[in-house]
Amino acid sequence: MLQLAQGFWTHLAARRKRQLVVLLVLMVLASFAEVLSLGAVLPFLGVLTQPEKVFSYPAIQPVLAWLRITRPEALLLPITVTFIAAALLAGGMRLLLLYAQAKLSHAVGADFSYQIYKRTLY
Repeated sequence: MLQLAQGFWTHLAARRKRQLVVLLVLMVLASFAEVLSLGAVLPFLGVLTQPEKVFSYPAIQPVLAWLRITRPEALLLPITVTFIAAALLAGGMRLLLLYAQAKLSHAVGADFSYQIYKRTLY
């Protein structure tokens, strides 16, 4: 399998190699966005069920002071907006990754088809 991948890599044009590297970076960014959206679930559920308990944690007091939140019930809106933003970001990154993968795979297939046809003719 490794030999097949190496053979595949040697037949790619320099442009496609750069595009594959960009796609790899996009995959890593999409993975981080997924982790962010999954990590936002627990704080969201915690604020929904027990806002008073979450409000009393000393680690989030600087954030609460910066947001000027003085009541536990006021935590619901910022946490909800953050959760929605994280979910939308992860979904958007997933769609962008799917689009980039499909476009690049079609381009690589077209390049290979062109080379095969050209070598068959000559």
